[in-house]
Amino acid sequence: MLAKHGAERMSRKLHSNVPGRVLATILFLCLVAGLRAQSTNLSFLPAPDWVRSADWKAEVNWTRPEKSEGTRYLLYEFQERPKRAEEFLRVILLMENETGVQDCGSLSFSFDPNFQELILHRVVIHRGGKVIDRLDKSKVRVIQPEPGLDGHMITGRQTALLFVEDLRVGDALEYSYTIRGANPILAGHYSTRFFTQSGMAFERKLFRVVWDNPKPLNQRAHLTEAKPVVGVDYQIEKPRRAAEDVDISARFQGEIA
Repeated sequence: MLAKHGAERMSRKLHSNVPGRVLATILFLCLVAGLRAQSTNLSFLPAPDWVRSADWKAEVNWTRPEKSEGTRYLLYEFQERPKRAEEFLRVILLMENETGVQDCGSLSFSFDPNFQELILHRVVIHRGGKVIDRLDKSKVRVIQPEPGLDGHMITGRQTALLFVEDLRVGDALEYSYTIRGANPILAGHYSTRFFTQSGMAFERKLFRVVWDNPKPLNQRAHLTEAKPVVGVDYQIEKPRRAAEDVDISARFQGEIA
């Protein structure tokens, strides 16, 4: 609200001192500059070279279940490389009924443009053995949510929105993206938490940290015996799990070299 009032005061000042055409030109240039600044934080590129995507094959013959929550996670894959300040996420969701289609018809990707960049890699639909590309660059819209709509204060975060056209029951929706950039407040400290079990049912879940510091990460498990492969790669893979009320997780902490 303060920012809005400040803009109104500036607008009144310009109107009182600048001719109409000059004012229109200034406002137009400011708008163009703002859009260019915004676009530099969103790009469309392949996944980083250090990412190792898991093999996955779509089911050709799919049987609709009698009961469903709407969607089912066929794959949830999270990979991170703190040294390069990059987080990669790949998700494959099965649309089990109309509710799932409605819930997943619009994808949103949140990031902080003050120190982060959003890189979209892939948005496709797997249907009947075919792969249908749905990542239309011209239809991705970046917005800054209005304060108060979700009960939160102004954070400066932005959200990229993409409507997935012609999504149907039985489709497997796959999307992947990378967030590049770390909060400078962390000052080289690294900490992450991976949930091996939560309220999310899944067929397969993968977690990987590429650690470039010779000093190993500190590890702490919560209600789980899952242990990663220690070394440059810290990896955890979990097979099919139903949704549970109890959170089971593993936490990793360290200092980025």
